[in-house]
Amino acid sequence: MLVDINLLPKKEYKSRKPFIIFGLLFLLTITLTVGFGLWNYYLNDQIERLNNDLHQQQIANAELQSEIDGDEEYQAAQQLSDLTNELENHLSSTSEIVNELDATIPSNASLTSFNFRNDSIELIVETATNEHAVTFYQDLQTIEQFNEVSIHTINYIESDDYYTTRYTVSLQQEEEVESSE
Repeated sequence: MLVDINLLPKKEYKSRKPFIIFGLLFLLTITLTVGFGLWNYYLNDQIERLNNDLHQQQIANAELQSEIDGDEEYQAAQQLSDLTNELENHLSSTSEIVNELDATIPSNASLTSFNFRNDSIELIVETATNEHAVTFYQDLQTIEQFNEVSIHTINYIESDDYYTTRYTVSLQQEEEVESSE
């Protein structure tokens, strides 16, 4: 029998341990890179969604603010409308007063001055006779809108042969006029 002697060096098996470690580290690196990439994508998507929500909320706030401002503008317009109506009523009452005065002035008399101040009117009327001035005074006292009528002066102008009479008329307050109606 022959002895089998192998003089060749014994084949050493290469350790696979470094390849396995290297492979596992490589897989771990790729997994972490993909994981961080997906996480970054998710965070950017959330940021974009939150920015859109913020933008929509700002638009809604602007619309609400414009409605509030619109309400203020509406209130200002309403106040202006009320003031205009009040002035129109006041003007119409003034024109009614002037119409009443025009109707009561005697035919041979003329109104030379009309001053309207707050709640009183100052009139200067030229009449042919002193009696016409007194008649006009009595006619003024019959007008409902007048609270008090007074004659301040009656002057005779000799050069032109007429009388100039100055009257002051106190108007009734609106509450008094409404209660008498």
